Amino acid sequence: IFLGFMAVVGFVSMVASYALLDMAPPEVLVPRLGMLCSCFSLAMYTTPLATVPTVIRKRSTAALSFSYALGGHVCGLLWALYGYEVGDAFIEGVNLTGGIGCLLQLALFAVYPAKLPPEEPAGGGGAGGA
Repeated sequence: IFLGFMAVVGFVSMVASYALLDMAPPEVLVPRLGMLCSCFSLAMYTTPLATVPTVIRKRSTAALSFSYALGGHVCGLLWALYGYEVGDAFIEGVNLTGGIGCLLQLALFAVYPAKLPPEEPAGGGGAGGA
């Protein structure tokens, strides 16, 4: 796990160095940084969608977080609105896409409610008897 983490940190550092330390003028640097941030934001929003095959196969959204999907949806749409207001396509586009991705996760909760594990029977073998 540590090596995987270090590989990600190294990759992010290389990409950030390319985007930021090139001493490029702002008209070149801003689109690079916008694209870099957009990629990472989109990955953050849509990573939970990787569990969709499991959700469909098990017919349960137990593998998803409802609060993450709801918060991501609201946050994404608010940031998209802000991006629209200030005329920033990087902010608007990625957050609108992320908000829609989170909306798809919320739709899965409507179609496949989470199935909780069965409860143990009352008084069933616990130590210390009550």
